[in-house]
Amino acid sequence: MPIVERHEVTLDAVEGAVSEDSLLAAVGARPGVPDATVGIDRDQVDEVNRVIADNGTGPVQIAVKGARFGITRAEFITVNVTPVAFDPHGFDWRIADGQLTEETVVERSGVRSPGRGYRFDVHIDRLRAANDRIQQGRAGSIDLEMTAYRPDGSGAPYVTRTVKVRLVAEKTAIVDELPTTGVAVMGPFAAMIAFAGLGAPLMLYARRRAEGVRRR
Repeated sequence: MPIVERHEVTLDAVEGAVSEDSLLAAVGARPGVPDATVGIDRDQVDEVNRVIADNGTGPVQIAVKGARFGITRAEFITVNVTPVAFDPHGFDWRIADGQLTEETVVERSGVRSPGRGYRFDVHIDRLRAANDRIQQGRAGSIDLEMTAYRPDGSGAPYVTRTVKVRLVAEKTAIVDELPTTGVAVMGPFAAMIAFAGLGAPLMLYARRRAEGVRRR
């Protein structure tokens, strides 16, 4: 009795939840005879929407029912779902560059909006934990959590992913090279020399000594 043009359809989770009418339109269902009606049971519509909300793929089997004069017939449909594509990647962050912001995490993780008004939210507790470590100068990896969502109540899925950030502390050393001698003063000793103002006299002494050697 019901006429169905498509017995398998694929919905896009980015578009959000579906209604009975939108499902009927998606499969091209219509009454096959005068005075007949077509419909889909509410629990089957809900099942499709659960798959969408979970960012799943299906398939979900539903029945398009046609009724006329108390006689009901059904056509069975397979509904697939294309999930929201949201795959941020990890990145390195130099502690010397300061605190991380939500905007920085979104930019450095390389995410792009899946469409239809999707936004990104970096979970504040993990972001604060990362910034605490940055403030303490502690290198190492930390996992942030980022969620892609539509704030319009569309029933589109909320998708959360982990973003691994590697905090990098650059190793620094004060190096004063004494020209023509091949001698390098490094580390704490170099810092002491610089602090005491002895670096320049030592370099001058090294140059004069080298010149004396050349004269001889």
